[in-house]
Amino acid sequence: MPKIERPTWVVFDLDPGEGADVLTCARVAVMLRELLKQLTLESFVKVSGSKGLQLYVPIFGGNQLLQNRTTFVQQKVNYKNTQLISSGLEIQVKSDVLRAYQNFKLYKKTFAVSIDQLKAADIAFGFEKERYDLGITSFVDYIQANKTLVQAQTDRAQAEYRLLFQKVLLDYAIGTLKPEDLE
Repeated sequence: MPKIERPTWVVFDLDPGEGADVLTCARVAVMLRELLKQLTLESFVKVSGSKGLQLYVPIFGGNQLLQNRTTFVQQKVNYKNTQLISSGLEIQVKSDVLRAYQNFKLYKKTFAVSIDQLKAADIAFGFEKERYDLGITSFVDYIQANKTLVQAQTDRAQAEYRLLFQKVLLDYAIGTLKPEDLE
Protein backbone atom coordinates (compact mmCIF):
# COMPACT_ATOMS: atom_id res chain seq x y z
CA MET A 1 0.00 0.00 0.00
CA PRO A 2 1.55 3.36 -1.01
CA LYS A 3 2.35 5.83 1.73
CA ILE A 4 1.02 9.35 1.32
CA GLU A 5 4.28 10.81 2.68
CA ARG A 6 6.32 8.98 0.03
CA PRO A 7 4.60 9.30 -3.33
CA THR A 8 5.77 7.09 -6.16
CA TRP A 9 4.20 8.99 -9.08
CA VAL A 10 3.61 12.54 -10.23
CA VAL A 11 0.43 12.73 -12.30
CA PHE A 12 -0.40 15.51 -14.74
CA ASP A 13 -4.15 15.43 -15.38
CA LEU A 14 -5.00 17.09 -18.70
CA ASP A 15 -8.73 17.49 -19.26
CA PRO A 16 -10.43 19.40 -22.07
CA GLY A 17 -12.52 22.32 -20.99
CA GLU A 18 -13.15 25.94 -21.78
CA GLY A 19 -10.45 27.11 -24.24
CA ALA A 20 -8.83 23.67 -24.53
CA ASP A 21 -10.09 20.78 -26.65
CA VAL A 22 -8.78 17.18 -26.74
CA LEU A 23 -6.23 18.07 -29.43
CA THR A 24 -4.82 20.89 -27.28
CA CYS A 25 -4.52 18.47 -24.34
CA ALA A 26 -2.64 16.01 -26.56
CA ARG A 27 -0.23 18.77 -27.73
CA VAL A 28 0.41 19.80 -24.12
CA ALA A 29 1.03 16.14 -23.19
CA VAL A 30 3.59 15.78 -26.01
CA MET A 31 5.37 19.03 -25.03
CA LEU A 32 5.38 18.02 -21.37
CA ARG A 33 6.72 14.57 -22.22
CA GLU A 34 9.55 16.11 -24.31
CA LEU A 35 10.43 18.44 -21.43
CA LEU A 36 10.49 15.53 -19.01
CA LYS A 37 12.64 13.54 -21.44
CA GLN A 38 15.19 16.40 -21.46
CA LEU A 39 15.31 16.05 -17.67
CA THR A 40 15.86 12.29 -18.16
CA LEU A 41 12.49 11.53 -16.60
CA GLU A 42 10.35 8.73 -17.98
CA SER A 43 6.67 9.39 -18.46
CA PHE A 44 3.66 7.36 -19.48
CA VAL A 45 0.45 8.63 -21.08
CA LYS A 46 -2.90 7.16 -20.11
CA VAL A 47 -6.44 8.04 -21.21
CA SER A 48 -8.52 9.31 -18.30
CA GLY A 49 -12.27 9.31 -18.37
CA SER A 50 -13.80 9.74 -21.80
CA LYS A 51 -11.78 12.70 -23.12
CA GLY A 52 -8.84 13.52 -20.86
CA LEU A 53 -5.22 12.42 -20.66
CA GLN A 54 -2.97 11.70 -17.72
CA LEU A 55 0.80 11.82 -17.84
CA TYR A 56 2.43 9.65 -15.17
CA VAL A 57 6.03 10.26 -14.04
CA PRO A 58 7.52 7.64 -11.69
CA ILE A 59 9.52 9.21 -8.86
CA PHE A 60 10.41 6.08 -6.82
CA GLY A 61 11.38 7.96 -3.67
CA GLY A 62 11.54 11.52 -2.53
CA ASN A 63 14.82 12.55 -4.19
CA GLN A 64 14.42 10.84 -7.57
CA LEU A 65 14.15 14.18 -9.40
CA LEU A 66 17.49 15.27 -7.94
CA GLN A 67 19.02 11.92 -8.85
CA ASN A 68 17.66 12.24 -12.39
CA ARG A 69 19.07 15.75 -12.74
CA THR A 70 22.43 14.56 -11.41
CA THR A 71 22.38 11.66 -13.86
CA PHE A 72 21.49 14.07 -16.66
CA VAL A 73 24.40 16.37 -15.80
CA GLN A 74 26.77 13.40 -15.51
CA GLN A 75 25.66 12.08 -18.88
CA LYS A 76 26.11 15.51 -20.44
CA VAL A 77 29.65 15.73 -19.02
CA ASN A 78 30.39 12.18 -20.24
CA TYR A 79 29.11 13.10 -23.69
CA LYS A 80 31.31 16.21 -23.86
CA ASN A 81 34.31 14.20 -22.63
CA THR A 82 33.65 11.62 -25.31
CA GLN A 83 33.50 14.37 -27.93
CA LEU A 84 36.85 15.76 -26.71
CA ILE A 85 38.44 12.31 -26.71
CA SER A 86 37.09 11.66 -30.20
CA SER A 87 38.43 15.00 -31.41
CA GLY A 88 41.83 14.25 -29.87
CA LEU A 89 41.93 10.84 -31.52
CA GLU A 90 40.98 12.37 -34.86
CA ILE A 91 43.86 14.83 -34.56
CA GLN A 92 46.22 12.00 -33.59
CA VAL A 93 45.15 9.86 -36.57
CA LYS A 94 45.61 12.80 -38.96
CA SER A 95 49.02 13.45 -37.43
CA ASP A 96 50.01 9.77 -37.75
CA VAL A 97 48.91 9.67 -41.40
CA LEU A 98 50.76 12.91 -42.18
CA ARG A 99 53.92 11.65 -40.45
CA ALA A 100 53.73 8.32 -42.29
CA TYR A 101 53.27 10.14 -45.61
CA GLN A 102 56.17 12.51 -44.97
CA ASN A 103 58.41 9.60 -43.94
CA PHE A 104 57.39 7.71 -47.07
CA LYS A 105 58.30 10.69 -49.26
CA LEU A 106 61.65 11.03 -47.45
CA TYR A 107 62.52 7.35 -47.92
CA LYS A 108 61.42 7.54 -51.54
CA LYS A 109 63.95 10.33 -52.08
CA THR A 110 66.55 8.40 -50.08
CA PHE A 111 66.00 5.39 -52.33
CA ALA A 112 66.38 7.52 -55.47
CA VAL A 113 69.61 9.01 -54.10
CA SER A 114 70.93 5.54 -53.22
CA ILE A 115 70.35 4.43 -56.83
CA ASP A 116 72.32 7.45 -58.09
CA GLN A 117 75.10 6.73 -55.58
CA LEU A 118 75.23 3.12 -56.70
CA LYS A 119 75.52 4.20 -60.35
CA ALA A 120 78.31 6.62 -59.45
CA ALA A 121 80.14 3.99 -57.36
CA ASP A 122 79.78 1.45 -60.20
CA ILE A 123 81.25 3.91 -62.72
CA ALA A 124 84.05 4.86 -60.30
CA PHE A 125 84.84 1.20 -59.68
CA GLY A 126 84.88 0.53 -63.44
CA PHE A 127 87.41 3.37 -63.94
CA GLU A 128 89.52 2.22 -61.00
CA LYS A 129 89.49 -1.37 -62.31
CA GLU A 130 90.61 -0.13 -65.72
CA ARG A 131 93.36 1.94 -64.13
CA TYR A 132 94.42 -1.05 -62.02
CA ASP A 133 94.48 -3.33 -65.07
CA LEU A 134 96.68 -0.76 -66.85
CA GLY A 135 98.95 -0.57 -63.80
CA ILE A 136 98.24 3.14 -63.21
CA THR A 137 96.73 2.78 -59.72
CA SER A 138 97.55 0.84 -56.59
CA PHE A 139 95.81 -2.19 -55.19
CA VAL A 140 94.74 -0.11 -52.16
CA ASP A 141 92.88 2.36 -54.43
CA TYR A 142 91.28 -0.56 -56.28
CA ILE A 143 90.11 -2.16 -52.99
CA GLN A 144 88.84 1.22 -51.76
CA ALA A 145 86.74 1.66 -54.94
CA ASN A 146 85.43 -1.90 -54.52
CA LYS A 147 84.58 -1.15 -50.86
CA THR A 148 82.71 2.01 -51.94
CA LEU A 149 80.77 0.00 -54.55
CA VAL A 150 79.81 -2.68 -52.00
CA GLN A 151 78.76 0.03 -49.52
CA ALA A 152 76.62 1.70 -52.23
CA GLN A 153 74.98 -1.67 -53.01
CA THR A 154 74.27 -2.17 -49.30
CA ASP A 155 72.90 1.37 -48.94
CA ARG A 156 70.61 0.86 -51.94
CA ALA A 157 69.28 -2.43 -50.56
CA GLN A 158 68.68 -0.86 -47.14
CA ALA A 159 66.97 2.14 -48.73
CA GLU A 160 64.72 -0.18 -50.73
CA TYR A 161 63.68 -2.14 -47.62
CA ARG A 162 63.14 1.05 -45.64
CA LEU A 163 60.96 2.39 -48.46
CA LEU A 164 58.92 -0.83 -48.54
CA PHE A 165 58.54 -0.71 -44.75
CA GLN A 166 57.42 2.93 -44.90
CA LYS A 167 54.86 1.96 -47.54
CA VAL A 168 53.46 -0.66 -45.15
CA LEU A 169 53.36 1.93 -42.34
CA LEU A 170 51.60 4.41 -44.63
CA ASP A 171 49.04 1.77 -45.68
CA TYR A 172 48.50 0.95 -42.01
CA ALA A 173 48.06 4.63 -41.08
CA ILE A 174 45.47 5.28 -43.79
CA GLY A 175 43.71 1.99 -43.10
CA THR A 176 44.34 0.21 -46.41
CA LEU A 177 46.72 -2.48 -45.14
CA LYS A 178 45.46 -6.02 -45.83
CA PRO A 179 46.83 -9.16 -44.15
CA GLU A 180 47.85 -10.59 -47.54
CA ASP A 181 50.06 -7.53 -48.08
CA LEU A 182 52.27 -8.75 -45.23
CA GLU A 183 52.92 -12.19 -46.72
